[in-house]
Order: sequence, then structure tokens, then C-alpha cells
Amino acid sequence: MIARIGSAFLLLLISATFVSADVSNTANTGHASAWVDPGWRRTVARYVVTFDEQGLSTTVFDFEIQALNEKGAEEIAQQATAYNSYFDELSASDLATVKADGSVITVDERAIRDQPASADSSSPYFDEMRQRIVAYPHVAPGDKVKGRLTYKAKRPKFAGEFARYWIQPADQPPETIELTVDGPASRPLRIARRDVEHAEERSGERIVHHVRLRQETPRPRQIDGGRFDDARRFEVSTFADYVAFAAMLNARNAPMAMPDEGLRKLSTEIVGDAGNNRLK
Repeated sequence: MIARIGSAFLLLLISATFVSADVSNTANTGHASAWVDPGWRRTVARYVVTFDEQGLSTTVFDFEIQALNEKGAEEIAQQATAYNSYFDELSASDLATVKADGSVITVDERAIRDQPASADSSSPYFDEMRQRIVAYPHVAPGDKVKGRLTYKAKRPKFAGEFARYWIQPADQPPETIELTVDGPASRPLRIARRDVEHAEERSGERIVHHVRLRQETPRPRQIDGGRFDDARRFEVSTFADYVAFAAMLNARNAPMAMPDEGLRKLSTEIVGDAGNNRLK
């Protein structure tokens, strides 16, 4: 059984992009009768992913986006990348605007901002989700913005397991995504795919998957509220099936359901000597 564990990972953990690092801002995000050209094209989208037997991974994402017109230039001049700082370290390099004449303008470090995903100071809720925002200089029609994002895992989401997915939404402008996933032969991947090219090879004690997602004719999204169901996609997981996934999830969550000494002490301070449930 090839289970769609990758999508379950995202829904249960609310982690990805980093799962799928989409650095471009899709202009047509709603249901429509005709596809609307956003005015840019992603000319390079290349992922190289490696993981080990502990479930730790490194993802290197190289991208290049070209502005076709003024609208596209405005869209790509600022890129925001979401990541979970509890699980991953995110670093960026080779950030630059490549002018139409071939000259290169490097992004100033002062034009890079890292901030919580929610910047609402009135919100009582905080988590480890963050955004890395990059402002590219002097972007005009015909220019490109480029860069490399490297996600290095601080800890595995599940010890000894790896799961991920990549998607290419139906309304994404024409592009080709190249993906390489390299893992130990001792932790073989189960895969699920939709409308992608896939090949795998054995290299010593490693198994390498080569994938291409080709978008040639974009179309309006047919399903409101989600990009996954009608997208090209490639899903991988070391879990044997949903039973194994559920067992690992339960084992991870069980200790968190038990109050620790700090929580017991706090509850005692709050409740005090209240003698019945109503008073508590």
C-alpha cells in the first residue's frame, strides 16, 4: 500500500513549505473561468534533498524568476519564505537581481527581514513559524531574481522517519521543477505521484529518486480553498502505512498528554484549597 503520508504530515504538523518551498507569489489564487497570467515565469526551480537514518534532512532549493512585464516585476521584487524555526534552520545565499543586460545586483543584507509568521501584537498565540522576507533591488521587466535557500533540520519530526511532498498547482505559470531525493537504502521510500516523471537509481548504500514536474499549459484551479488535489505532485514516506504512522504519532504525543511537575505546581497555585469541581 502506498499511503499518502506526505500530505498527512503537513496537515498534522502544519509545517511546508517548508515542505515545498514556493518562493513565488501566485497571482491567481481563487477560482476563475480563465487563467490570469501573473507576468512572471520561474525559469529555475531545483530541489536537492538528502536525509539520513535518523530522519534528519537537508534541502537545497535553487530558484530563478523572470519578470515579463511591470506587473510581474512588482510581484517578484519581494519574496517571502515560510519555515518552522523549531525543526529547521533556514539560510539564504546568492540572492541577487540579474538585469536584462546581464549585470548582477546583490541583495543588501539590510533588505532581508526574518520575522514571526504572525506579526499581530494583539494575538495571544505564538509559535515557531517564521517568514524570511527578501526585497530585491531595481527589478524591471526582463530582469530576474535568483537565490538559494538551504533548510537544515535541527531535529526530525519523527525519529528515524522521513516524509515530504512537492506540488505544482494547476494555475502555476509554465515551468519545470527538478527534484532529487537521496536517502539511505536502509530507509527506502514509498512513493505516490500524479502527472510527474520519475526514475530511481541505487548508488552504493543510497537510493536516489529523480523527478520532474512539467507545467506547460496552466489552467484555473478547479477546487476552491486548496492547491493540492488538482496539482501535479510527488509524495514520499518511509512509513510502511497509516497504521505505522498512527503508532508513531501516538507514541510522540502520549508524553505531552501527561502534566509535568511544573504544570501540576501551577495548577495547585491557581486552585489553592478549593474543595469541589465548581470552585476549581
